[in-house]
Amino acid sequence: MDALRLEYFTVIEPRRLGESLLKPAVLFRFLINTFQSLKILVSERPDVVISTGPNPSIPISLLAKLIRKKLVNVEAVDRIIKPSLTARILSFFADETWVHWEKQKEWFKNAKLVGPLFFEQKSGIKVDLTSPIIAVFSGRRFYKDLLDAISYVDKEIKCSWIIQTAGGNIKVKNEALIKDSFIGILDLIKQADLVIATGGLTAFEALAEDKPLILYPRKDTLADHQVKQALYLSKQNNCWYVEDKRKLERILTQILK
Repeated sequence: MDALRLEYFTVIEPRRLGESLLKPAVLFRFLINTFQSLKILVSERPDVVISTGPNPSIPISLLAKLIRKKLVNVEAVDRIIKPSLTARILSFFADETWVHWEKQKEWFKNAKLVGPLFFEQKSGIKVDLTSPIIAVFSGRRFYKDLLDAISYVDKEIKCSWIIQTAGGNIKVKNEALIKDSFIGILDLIKQADLVIATGGLTAFEALAEDKPLILYPRKDTLADHQVKQALYLSKQNNCWYVEDKRKLERILTQILK
């Protein structure tokens, strides 16, 4: 956001990965978020509120409708099997629900096809690594299983790594560019020969660049949506779906022959 010269505010995230909406701690964080959101609305006085999810956007969106502001609800681009919970909730209150794919139009009465929308933010990093380059993206939260799997296969293959750890730690013997996070990843995807991701938007960015894709989804997401996305895309022959480090090793060994 700083790089884009945009003003932004931080609010607490009510529901974290794997948590039930009815958990007392989640409800308490929603209450805190509501007060934070109200403060933003009072100080900024927007005419339109646009929600792109996830759950931190629910309180400010509902408050916006309460004070009669226009609300635009945007479904996630990576939802191809069933709608996200946030988009489902807000669709009942939103003036419009923007969707990326024809399939998503079936999910909402107020759907408007505007996409697919991709924000092509670049990292600005020129990668100086020996091919083949494998880019690994953990998502916005540390995913120990994926990093453990990369450490495991690193001993068995010859490659270069671009690894986004999301706060985790990893050591590899192959040459590597390792960071907690990148400002953007599009140019990193373009410079890679292969992409490994948990799913989400990164999967579609890799496919849009026609990069070989391995999905190693999280197993603690709401309704297992990352696993379902990986299964769906693998059945369409768009990617490899990997459940554990040994299968990852087999696939990488096969690809890198």
